[in-house]
Amino acid sequence: MNPIIISGFKAYDLRGRIPSELNEDVAYRIGRAYAEFVTPKKVIVGRDIRLSSEELAKALEQGLLDSGVDVYDIGLCGTEVVYFATFAKQMDGGIMVTASHNPPDYNGMKFVREGSRPISGDNGLQDIRAIAEAGKFTAPAKVGERYAMDIMPEYIDHLLSYVDRATLKPLEPFLPFQFIKVHHEPDGTFPHGVPNPMLLENHRAPVEALRKHTADCAISWDGDYDRCFLFDEHGGFIEGYYIVGLLASMFLKRFPGGRIVHDPRLTWNTLDIVADGGGEAVQSKSGHAFIKQVMREVDGVYGGEMSAHHYFRDFAYGDAADERDRQEPVAAGGGANEGVPDQRRDQPARAGCQVHDCRGAREIPASGPERGLHGRRQRRVRPVAIQPALVEYRTADPAQRREPGRRGADA
Repeated sequence: MNPIIISGFKAYDLRGRIPSELNEDVAYRIGRAYAEFVTPKKVIVGRDIRLSSEELAKALEQGLLDSGVDVYDIGLCGTEVVYFATFAKQMDGGIMVTASHNPPDYNGMKFVREGSRPISGDNGLQDIRAIAEAGKFTAPAKVGERYAMDIMPEYIDHLLSYVDRATLKPLEPFLPFQFIKVHHEPDGTFPHGVPNPMLLENHRAPVEALRKHTADCAISWDGDYDRCFLFDEHGGFIEGYYIVGLLASMFLKRFPGGRIVHDPRLTWNTLDIVADGGGEAVQSKSGHAFIKQVMREVDGVYGGEMSAHHYFRDFAYGDAADERDRQEPVAAGGGANEGVPDQRRDQPARAGCQVHDCRGAREIPASGPERGLHGRRQRRVRPVAIQPALVEYRTADPAQRREPGRRGADA
């Protein structure tokens, strides 16, 4: 194959516009290059709902097959299902075709190897890129075989193993909650907008449904449902930053002295809660590949990002926004919600972020972040790894914003 340039490789995955940066030829080359670099025998492939995902997945799989790799196609799924299938079925690797919450004219891929160990720019992603661009691939002894795999029953059983099923009433169909579903039908045209729960315009639908049905909370997922954000019973948006603190406090009760891995974007609340809980906070670069690697290095019991990615030791250090690390069950409506204090309606948000679109800009900073303190507030600006944008994060000093009688009001 002739050499080409592939511009979509980022720090920890592949994202690109369709078809200028990512198309079937590029997908095929990536399948061949992944096989050349990882040398797997069996690989899991899954895809999201985007209109381009099915054809890209077929081209990717053909590249793997032509390299002598057996492909196990699990079809339409969330990213963490690929991670689960890879480690649960003892595969040699897994690839998810997704662009997560990017606009519909994007697509991409996330890569793991055996044990669902992520492949990033630090440990092989650029090697895969170079091999794919060069187009010189080793001829296999034989072509691989393709198999369809239904992993969902086993995946659901695995999730339910983290709770005491005997105490749950079978509803929806496994949990004792009534779910009111909003924008629930899969549609690759994204008729309700970009599937990014952090955007303010995407808060309206879940909040309206919550208030209409007097629900106890609302949950919003991103495009490949490896992130979820929560709204309280009043419709107040709870930043992922605070959920990191909440989960850290619970894991430290279960694993005293444990290590909590966090990203560098907003840190004060996390550091406060981990210190109060007797744990050790370990900072990592942002991104699932980097945090999972650090968690393995330090045996972290939990890792979290303010972008609402949560990582769990018992899930191969993987991100699943619906996991627990073998904790004791928490009763519905019970103590778990006490770690996040009420947001009074007349108070400003304690943390937030703003995305600045940089399309058309002459320069986008290649590294960062810039850091500064403004009147005892934490502010960080950094380039987004997966799209042309800058994101600004802000939070107040928890020591100044703490409510009387509460510990960690910034949590």
